[in-house]
Amino acid sequence: MKSLFVGGNHDGQRYAVEDGCTEVHFPVHEPVRVIDERPKSTDTFRPVTYRSMKFRGNRDDFTVFAFEDFNADDVMRALLANYVPDAPID
Repeated sequence: MKSLFVGGNHDGQRYAVEDGCTEVHFPVHEPVRVIDERPKSTDTFRPVTYRSMKFRGNRDDFTVFAFEDFNADDVMRALLANYVPDAPID
């Protein structure tokens, strides 16, 4: 099943997620920091977590995957603020 991701670098994207999955982790690139013309660190990747949230509508329930720092209010605000009428759904 394709699920909508809300927030972070994957905002608005739909990805296939197995039924029953509660978290999805994506690697995020951390670039090298340079201080005094010397690399402070090497390139690294850190995981970013999206957690499933279920919402109830009048006719059906739907699940989205929300950025790790988002609560249900943040998700609803993001969904309403970025709503595009008549946008095609995969």
